[in-house]
Amino acid sequence: MSLEFSPARHKKHPKRIRPVRECAEVLGVSYRTLQRWIELGIGPAVIHLGPRRRGIDDDDLERFIAERRKAPPGEKAETREAAPA
Repeated sequence: MSLEFSPARHKKHPKRIRPVRECAEVLGVSYRTLQRWIELGIGPAVIHLGPRRRGIDDDDLERFIAERRKAPPGEKAETREAAPA
């Protein structure tokens, strides 16, 4: 089973809200680590689905992954503009 993120696999539901536990698997981190990132405000945006249930939209998860992508050693990294304060 591949844990690689691929929205194309979900043609029936092109935009999907994934459980936080599933997102942790996609990211390759423990569920507790992702929970901690969310609590610290450094994780992907969370949608509160109920009093004890949270999920993450596919688009937000993909954006979170893209923001953390780094250039391989020896390649010039892209410069990003600072977010407005």
